[in-house]
Amino acid sequence: MKYALIAIAILAAAGVAWYLTRKPPSPMIVIRPTYDGPISQYQGGKTLLVAVYAPWASVWRATSEALAGVDHSRYDLAMIDADRDRQAVRDLGVEIIPTVLVFREGKEIARLPNMMSLDQLP
Repeated sequence: MKYALIAIAILAAAGVAWYLTRKPPSPMIVIRPTYDGPISQYQGGKTLLVAVYAPWASVWRATSEALAGVDHSRYDLAMIDADRDRQAVRDLGVEIIPTVLVFREGKEIARLPNMMSLDQLP
């Protein structure tokens, strides 16, 4: 009985220590798309960035942080959730999630799988 009480006390102390030292979850980055239509029908005069993402993708946090800093005077941004719109992902030929596709004048000029910074944008 004495050893059981000691074990319970140790487990309780470990639980308290874990609770006090755990890191709070970092907030999710919210990105607002500036274009919500079909990619093939984009008529804006800016470069169109198409972010194909999934919330579970490990690199998506870094990509989303980079996209949050996009200069909207130069770029329009469209978002495609790979889990919700699998057909669009297939149509675009995306194999790596996340991937940022860059379109200029209706043509794809760059494909950036696992984009981590704005320096990678053309």
